[in-house]
Amino acid sequence: MEGTSDPANPVAGEPFTLKYKLGNKGPNTAQNVVINIQLPEGLNYVGAQVDTGSVSYNANNRMLTWILDSVPMGDPYLNLTVISPVGGSFTIKPVIRSGTFNSNLDPTGIFSFSVQGNGSKGTVVNAASTTRTVPLKSTGTPVNYLVLAVLMVASGLIAPKIKK
Repeated sequence: MEGTSDPANPVAGEPFTLKYKLGNKGPNTAQNVVINIQLPEGLNYVGAQVDTGSVSYNANNRMLTWILDSVPMGDPYLNLTVISPVGGSFTIKPVIRSGTFNSNLDPTGIFSFSVQGNGSKGTVVNAASTTRTVPLKSTGTPVNYLVLAVLMVASGLIAPKIKK
């Protein structure tokens, strides 16, 4: 069993599909195949589609069950749509059982992937901007008093030099 993610780099808060391919390389048809996939915490089930067999999801134990009465040579598919509210790394370990002997049942299909944080795709805040001119109050010393003060300081510095 092989797994891929579509898109390859899922983003938190957006649904994405985990695509599983169950391979029967023969020579016999596999009978009574049951695949259980435990969804890890942080992944929420949205839906699932299969091209062969039936699929069900138990929300109480977070278990997806894919039942195939018979699997001839070929590759049946499971498309599992999930969403992760936050970014993180996840590992899914399907458990495959079959009524037909197969020496290669366990472990198989272990699938690890990462969900990227949503960055700026969080809460949207609608903000408004306004422009308003705020009048200034008249502050400080008038210019004429400043000029008079400068002249007084200058004359105080010059007068002692003239008397000598």
